[in-house]
Amino acid sequence: MSRQAAVADEEDGLTDVGYGYGWFTAFLAGEPLIFHPGDNAGFVSLLVWAPDRGLVLAMLAADQIDLAPLALPALSGLFRTA
Repeated sequence: MSRQAAVADEEDGLTDVGYGYGWFTAFLAGEPLIFHPGDNAGFVSLLVWAPDRGLVLAMLAADQIDLAPLALPALSGLFRTA
């Protein structure tokens, strides 16, 4: 996992957020994540891959719901059980 550009030191509970070749990279509780949000008229999406755990989280929602506050606790819970 390597980023091409820094995005933020910390954002929404993620640290060392970066971007490269269409994907975002970050760390959550020391775990590396690769992710991409998406939106289109009427829906939003979020795809997150935790490569060290072999976990993938895909979320879809209607309209302009912010999925990060839902995804981060779900991932933290998966990290504790995986």
